[in-house]
Amino acid sequence: MAQAGQLLAQGHAALAAKLIADARITNSQSARLAFAEGVIARERGDLVLAITCLREAMALDPTAADPYLPFAQSLAAPGRINLLTRWGRLSPHDPQPLIRLSHSWREMGKSALAISAAQDAILRQPQAADGHMALGVAQHATGDLALACDSLCVALALAPDHFSATINLALALFEFKGPKTALHAVERALALNPNSGDAAWTKGMYLLALGDFEPGWRWYEGRLNRPGIVRSEIANRPIWRGEDFAGQTLLLWAEQGQGDSLQFIRFYDQIKARGGRVIVEVQPSLKALFEGQQRFDQVIARGEATGAFDLHLPMMSAAHIFKVQPETLAQSPYLRITHSSGIDLTSLAHRHARKIGLVWAGNPGNATIDRVRSMELAALAPLLDLTDTIFFSLQLGGCDQLPDGVIDLAPQLVNFAATADVLGQLDLVISVDTSVVHLAGALGLPCFVLLPAASDWRWLQARPDSPWYPSLKLFRQDRLGDWSGPIARIKEILSHPHAR
Repeated sequence: MAQAGQLLAQGHAALAAKLIADARITNSQSARLAFAEGVIARERGDLVLAITCLREAMALDPTAADPYLPFAQSLAAPGRINLLTRWGRLSPHDPQPLIRLSHSWREMGKSALAISAAQDAILRQPQAADGHMALGVAQHATGDLALACDSLCVALALAPDHFSATINLALALFEFKGPKTALHAVERALALNPNSGDAAWTKGMYLLALGDFEPGWRWYEGRLNRPGIVRSEIANRPIWRGEDFAGQTLLLWAEQGQGDSLQFIRFYDQIKARGGRVIVEVQPSLKALFEGQQRFDQVIARGEATGAFDLHLPMMSAAHIFKVQPETLAQSPYLRITHSSGIDLTSLAHRHARKIGLVWAGNPGNATIDRVRSMELAALAPLLDLTDTIFFSLQLGGCDQLPDGVIDLAPQLVNFAATADVLGQLDLVISVDTSVVHLAGALGLPCFVLLPAASDWRWLQARPDSPWYPSLKLFRQDRLGDWSGPIARIKEILSHPHAR
């Protein structure tokens, strides 16, 4: 086991695994060897073998607590709950099982249970910073920013060099006090861990939110140092730095969300002007729209074979390469409607009625962001009594029961090409910060964007317009969580006879 530990520390996980596997042949009843094999298997990414070995270690020595943490780390959040609960009973004085349980409940969107587990962890060991950090993170997930910041400050009072508490304090402060205050906390996080991709990326976002683009884009590149961002089959090729690449092929790949791909594909022509062939890899839902543009060399969906390429570029790194400033952004529209879906709204609305599309929620899978940017459909109710107006729901996932006068188009929005066809037939889109906003902006179509008080970096601060998309108007909350102000301002504009 000592030799295996040394090999693992030196990066020789395969040799360590063979050493332990050989040892287990002659000592098959050793719980410690089963545990070691499970830990090494997890390190190598073989989660099936890891779970098998760790479960065996627990059976061989039911009193040992060691296997519980790596076992839990090998499972998705719902699968951890029973395991962490058992670990907590086995180790009644250890706060770690409850801290891990708190994080798991939070990942599952069960904030009340996450807070309760963190509070129980603190009772076990009041002077442990991790418990107070878990409580602060859980409170942040509920939107209770003042309490979250207090709990995270307690964690830092107990452990001033606690990196995770520091970066989580920055995230909470961004919503609570804004990017300028949050920037101080993230710079402290970077002082504690200069190699952190998370901290560098977060600093970049806060600088960009403040309109400080030059250092912002540079720090934003730190996201590429986060684990798993750059796939292994891409990472072994050189990243493009802006040089001419005539005679070569570049893979321009989507790295984050669909909205990000729509926003940053604007730089394709500038990239193409530097050289050879460009393969555009995007999310499957965007493939038909991008292929229909008939201007990209090749479009593939993520998961399809890339074919041979010489260089690669994460799509959002183009802004750093071209040293983008607000005044130098390429103007929209830079995408066009393909008219490929066959969707026709003519029969659904009187030709003299104003046609408005509605989107009120983002992707619920991104719980932290969605809590801030999304609303309930009921919040849009003041708009629905506007006269001579037909509303269309563009909300994917639909709604159990839409109000009278709202027509559900979600079943027809099978991809972004279809959505673009619909947007082209509307007079206006009213949407929270989702990919539909980026699609409307890329097409140069009018869109009213509902933004939380703590909005994403790309919308800057306090502006009613966007340098990224001239066709958008921004309506910001006056207070985080309160949509009544921006909804009232939109209604006032649309009630004016010249607003159509």
